[in-house]
Amino acid sequence: MSSSSTAGRLNLRVVQPPPDAAAASWAISRRLLKVSLWCTFTLGASFGAANLLTIHLALGPVPPAHNWVHASFQVVGFVLMFLVGVAYQVIPRSCGVPLAARGAARATLPLLLTGLLLRMYGQFGPLLPGTPAALLAGGASILAGIVAFAGVLLATWRTAPASKPRIGLAGVAAGTFWWLAAGVLLVVEGLRAVALRDADLGARYNEAFYAAALVGGAMSWIQGMFRRIGGATFGLRPSDAPLLTLALALWQIGTAAAVLGACLPPGPGGQRLFDTGLIVLAAAVAVFVRGARILSTAAEEAPAFHLAPAAVRRTVRLAFVAALLFAALAALYGASELTGRVPSRLIWDGARHALALGCITPLILGLGSFIVPRLAGTPLRRRRWRSTGLVLIGVGLAGRECELLASWLAWPPALWISGTSGLLAATGVVLAGGAILGVLRARPEPDGRQNAGDGQRQRGEGRHAGQKTSAEASGPALPAEPQV
Repeated sequence: MSSSSTAGRLNLRVVQPPPDAAAASWAISRRLLKVSLWCTFTLGASFGAANLLTIHLALGPVPPAHNWVHASFQVVGFVLMFLVGVAYQVIPRSCGVPLAARGAARATLPLLLTGLLLRMYGQFGPLLPGTPAALLAGGASILAGIVAFAGVLLATWRTAPASKPRIGLAGVAAGTFWWLAAGVLLVVEGLRAVALRDADLGARYNEAFYAAALVGGAMSWIQGMFRRIGGATFGLRPSDAPLLTLALALWQIGTAAAVLGACLPPGPGGQRLFDTGLIVLAAAVAVFVRGARILSTAAEEAPAFHLAPAAVRRTVRLAFVAALLFAALAALYGASELTGRVPSRLIWDGARHALALGCITPLILGLGSFIVPRLAGTPLRRRRWRSTGLVLIGVGLAGRECELLASWLAWPPALWISGTSGLLAATGVVLAGGAILGVLRARPEPDGRQNAGDGQRQRGEGRHAGQKTSAEASGPALPAEPQV
């Protein structure tokens, strides 16, 4: 892909929003990103690691509420809030307009955070009073935050000129729809808990919520943003657009089948629909990896300013390798049930963590370490934290999947490896997330630009020795806060 087409896709040269509007929208995104990282540092990845260690090493009982709280903080607190924070910058900047409906944008964080805390309280069930009502109120607040998020994106899109870029729009729209569906499922869960006067009974919709949020919401957004950024940024060959379109369509069909199957009452009909959805999703992953040329290397690299650092490019490839692992395990689990066999639940657990821990988490942290510094106008200084953290997440995933050996080979010591793997993965999340947090805590120069040394290091992070930066190659310097 030529350098000119790459610049167009990344929209580095579109008109900057007015400084006051850009500063106001960045303050909103900055708070969302910081809270999302602290969610995973505390009751997200770290709490999940403690739960895993306790379960697999038989250190004591772990109430189901502990796992539910961990999942809520990871899905809503980390994945959704981080996505919203980045989207509030990427979408308006790529269209060359200010963020619209800033009142609704400012309300997104308090709505999501309030809902998350209420949901955490409600998930403790009979241990605390008033948990069914708290579960319903939390779900309603989270849904309101997602509606505000969707409304802001729609309002921003409508203010953009007719020439606004449409690359990846289908993935972004589909992902937003599935996040809305996930919020509706949380409200349905709360209504069921209030009607039956038992918050624990609302957990029946947990599987459907996870599928809608992670499989439908996060992964559809990832596919859309991958196309919007462009494979050349990650050192890949030009993508096959028809295959990527087919992959997204298959992904929506598989997600719909899995979510609907998980919502239906327990029985063979719902289980068959869920398993069929898993097989379709597995096919979608294979088509996407093929169409995106994930395992290829571009013959002509993008200019240094557009090229992601080596650690990020490596992370993108390995994340989609983990997605292929998810596809293999999901297809195995679904096919086994459809043919009348009874597969181990560890197979599905391994598939879920291959997607959530092996694909979504490193993509968020890896791409975040590349995009957030450019949005903030502050270079990423803790690069070793990022690189080490991303490696530890990968090692943690490998250890996490060792639980499959305990099932297939009847080798219990594999659970010891799996049990301690959460500590490695959580440490990796803290390191990689801490690198991004350092950017969010830093303050740009008073005039809104980086100093010359920092800007040169940031632009040259992915540059080979002797290769000119894009500013040196094209003449006038690019803005200190390029559009992504």
